[in-house]
Amino acid sequence: YSHLFDGPFLSQILEPTATWTHEWASTMLFEAMLRETPEIPIKSGSQDAAFIQCLIEGEWADPRMKTEKRFLFDIVSNSRNSIDVDKIDYIQRDCRCMNVPYISFNTQFLIKEMRVYDDEICYPEKYSMEVSKLFKSRYNLHHDCYNHKTIHAYELMVVDVLLECHGVLYDFTKDIYDAEKYLMLDDSIIDEVQYSEDPRLEKAREIIERMQFRQHYRCVGEKGLNRVTAERAWTDITAEAICSFADPDENGEDLLPSEVAVKKYTINHGLKRDHPLNNVKFFDKKGHKKESYPL
Repeated sequence: YSHLFDGPFLSQILEPTATWTHEWASTMLFEAMLRETPEIPIKSGSQDAAFIQCLIEGEWADPRMKTEKRFLFDIVSNSRNSIDVDKIDYIQRDCRCMNVPYISFNTQFLIKEMRVYDDEICYPEKYSMEVSKLFKSRYNLHHDCYNHKTIHAYELMVVDVLLECHGVLYDFTKDIYDAEKYLMLDDSIIDEVQYSEDPRLEKAREIIERMQFRQHYRCVGEKGLNRVTAERAWTDITAEAICSFADPDENGEDLLPSEVAVKKYTINHGLKRDHPLNNVKFFDKKGHKKESYPL
């Protein structure tokens, strides 16, 4: 539940000024591993350790990295055009696990034929379609799988379970900053709640039972908006606003905001408004052009 935990859940319990990210959490775990494993030649606090942490976070502008090559920071977390090993890995993994035919790009072509020009990873122009297919694969996964209404329903239910656990089993606002405690915050929380007899977790257990019997939250409406309309209406579409339009039920009771969940999301190719393909550089493999260039 990593992205569910990082986004929909933590956004409800952390202060708006909190800067915690899952990349930062990865560097925290990396530092803890170095401290607890002295046989690793890289030492905590060293320049090598700082370099690896900056690779994870994609922080090529870090003052400590002035002597490092810029293109190295595009391998793990690429803020330039979003093509990195993380994206290639999860696209292939999720397509295999969900048995969906979205791996249309040739990973080996891209990795084998990439070159570095002007301190930037570039690709042969003849493989530009493979790069485009990678972005399309990501788009299809988000459109058809990650943002499917049933997926959203179960995500909302897991978030409600975690909210019930907060302050009972764990203090998530503190534990996410402690490497040892953070390691315990995995999928086993669901089992821990299910077998707990704590009366404070009764609601959480009921939600888990509903999940097991596929009695998930029901989607009562879905609407796609263009960018202009969405930006104008984004903050106006709330549970309270929806309830104001709902008629009372047969018992005369009004629909309550606590009974409504509004899920807002956008789908893009990886760089929000900008298509990442615009930021990818290519080169002429036959050598007719001696520099890299965008398409």
